[in-house]
Amino acid sequence: MSFFARAPIAAVLAMAGSTLAVGAFAAGADNGLLKDAKSVFAPLPSAPRESPDKVRLGRQLFFETRVSADGNVGCVHCHQPDL
Repeated sequence: MSFFARAPIAAVLAMAGSTLAVGAFAAGADNGLLKDAKSVFAPLPSAPRESPDKVRLGRQLFFETRVSADGNVGCVHCHQPDL
């Protein structure tokens, strides 16, 4: 059995430093947080607004290794398109 399964929830939350957040959510502040987030962030556009030339350039740069510090690593090294 893990520590988190045996420990009282208040102790786990206190260890995580989130007792204030728990109190806020218990009081229903998540609705206010959601409202604030919606006022700051907009939904993503359904279609890219970039020109085909910019999209092509982005794809070329994604696979390009010469822009890395040692010339051997590109974005595709960590961000594999198949995954």
